[in-house]
Amino acid sequence: MATSNLTATKPTPASILLSNAQIIKIGKNGHPTIYKLKIQEQMLDENFSLRKCHVGQAALVNGCPPPEKIIMMVGATGAGKSTMINAFVNYFYGTQWKDNFRLKLITEEDEGVNGVAQSQTKSQTKFITAYTVQYQPGCPVPYTLTIIDTPGFGDVQGIKRDGEITQQIREFFMMKGPHGIDHLDAIGFVVQSSLSRLTPTQKYIFDSILSIFGNDIASNMFSLITFADGQPPPVLQAIKEAGVPSITHFKFNNSALYAMNQSNDNDDDDEEEGNIDGMFWKIGVGSLKKFFTEFLKVKPVSLLLTKEVLTERQHLEAFVQGIQPQIKLGLHKLEVLRQETKILQDHVNDIEKNKSFTYTVEVPKQRQVNLPKGQFVTNCLRCNHTCHYPCTITKDTEKYLCAAMNNHTISATCTVCPDKCPWNSHYNNPYQFELYQEKETRTVEDMKKRYQQAAKDGKTKLNIFEALKLDFQETQREVCRMIGRARRAIMRLEQIALKPNPLSTIQYIELIIETEKNEAKPGWQERISHLNEAKEKAKIIEKVKTTPDDDWFAHTDDVVDLDDKFRDLADKIKDSNSEPGTSKTFLSRFIRK
Repeated sequence: MATSNLTATKPTPASILLSNAQIIKIGKNGHPTIYKLKIQEQMLDENFSLRKCHVGQAALVNGCPPPEKIIMMVGATGAGKSTMINAFVNYFYGTQWKDNFRLKLITEEDEGVNGVAQSQTKSQTKFITAYTVQYQPGCPVPYTLTIIDTPGFGDVQGIKRDGEITQQIREFFMMKGPHGIDHLDAIGFVVQSSLSRLTPTQKYIFDSILSIFGNDIASNMFSLITFADGQPPPVLQAIKEAGVPSITHFKFNNSALYAMNQSNDNDDDDEEEGNIDGMFWKIGVGSLKKFFTEFLKVKPVSLLLTKEVLTERQHLEAFVQGIQPQIKLGLHKLEVLRQETKILQDHVNDIEKNKSFTYTVEVPKQRQVNLPKGQFVTNCLRCNHTCHYPCTITKDTEKYLCAAMNNHTISATCTVCPDKCPWNSHYNNPYQFELYQEKETRTVEDMKKRYQQAAKDGKTKLNIFEALKLDFQETQREVCRMIGRARRAIMRLEQIALKPNPLSTIQYIELIIETEKNEAKPGWQERISHLNEAKEKAKIIEKVKTTPDDDWFAHTDDVVDLDDKFRDLADKIKDSNSEPGTSKTFLSRFIRK
């Protein structure tokens, strides 16, 4: 409810909204009463943590619905984004310095700050929320304002959480129907004035945010500099050194937003403090007026290119994830061939004497690894292969929408699993498949059985070595096909993205790892674990960009060397007098066609 001592002869939009607002802090000792604006939730997607809300009732401008301007607010955790949004709302609805109230759209309770309602709102801080702040007669700007509030990058959960935010933004942009958006008028990049030099982690945050968007939105990106004073903001030089595109910047100091504005009688200190806060309020209003005037002029930019950036990046991540186990499998197979070649060389005398022997090799095997609760995966149960993890598509009936699929229709097939199976062979299981190596003890008879099995399978014209070699080469060819797709995705991203993904550069990740080690902030060990995983993926991406397809397996030529070694070994074994079925006869048949 509005307070009784409002002095304005004509009520402002802000004062009118108080009738439906909730008092969250009663004004004392000259401080204004703080009200939380009532919001009407229009859409809630708990799966992807997305919300759309309205504030106020829609009003007409000259008998017509007002135009809508959309700004997405992005920034690092702690940059002052929530306070900036609250400042926008107070200006938009005409709150005055002498008013005995202030408005809040986002409260400390919403953010789970200082232990307030954290058990209920912990997940709410992870939401992307679009607040449509409806135009009202008397607003200083002639349009409805939609503010898209995003979670802060660079929080204690590290790059894992940042990746989730990027995926959330993609899902938000991909929404269709009345809750979807097809353009942005601006991106508000909220940064602290005092950042004179960026640490590797801070530069990573800058680049992570910029890498989300298409390069056609650069001219619509505004730098909103918080905690600014009268001096040139040090962060401007840091932004320039970080390679951030040249963007329009605005300085803000919101320190007086909720400050005391009514002095106590006969208290000179209060009066002096109030005068200083009043000066900061006036400066703040001037900054907001300058921003909203410029914001009115900008032309909207379609999200088509940004959607393509996010989709290409998602496909690239799926490719890289799919390539890794297949490369490992190919190299494991090659290593088994090497080990068995050496075994045969070391046991020539035993074979000639028809002695049995055992040997130990490390062989590739597969296991199921349980997933943490709340994480999802796309597994192909034909190939027993994990095609995408983590995956945001939770329903098996919608797996054609997974990033691993070649198109998002019911005719989709997988681009990752070995047999390129249809989408409906893929499921969300509580586990993922993982390759590992295990030592296995074998005998020379095991070799013989493997050869005999190969003959039964119709490979009578091939020895077992050649069969394994062909298997390895097929794995190599499939990896090369995936490399081609990944390379095309990388090239396209370089053409259309505002900035490259910082986690595609090995040296960059190493710097962040060193920073984490030196700072040793809570949770640093888990963050380093995620960074090391990202480093392995970055190595793959770097190799995709720079290595010719034929050179991808560093030891591919060794397959030919192994073949020569087998044949040299055969020449050492004289089997002319061997009885049928002896080890020497078997070895000769094993080696030659």
